[in-house]
Amino acid sequence: MPLSYWTIFDQAAMPQKILFVAFIALTLLGAATAVLGRFKATAPLSGPMKASSLLCPCIGMLCAALNGFHMMQTTLRLPYEVTLKMLAPGLAEMSALVAAGALAGLVATVAHGLLNARDRHGVRV
Repeated sequence: MPLSYWTIFDQAAMPQKILFVAFIALTLLGAATAVLGRFKATAPLSGPMKASSLLCPCIGMLCAALNGFHMMQTTLRLPYEVTLKMLAPGLAEMSALVAAGALAGLVATVAHGLLNARDRHGVRV
């Protein structure tokens, strides 16, 4: 049975859970900024959206790489052979971290682009 996102979140360590919640919050903030971008009150969010568009995917990939590194170190120390089925939850968590970071970054990129188009070119979004 494939792991659901809730199962991945439920089995993750606390730092990864915090990161998942942060990615969800940034995705919702980016979506709200994109939808409400026609209002001038969203102008201060342009900078954070630009930063999030690069930082979210990078942080997601970095944490996934560190998870993989830790998982392989643990695997090498075990006195028995590890199967792919045993590694699958860790690999799923790594994939979910990369995907969540990429989604948050993509939404932030769209939101920043819409805010930038409104502010620089007067395009109504």
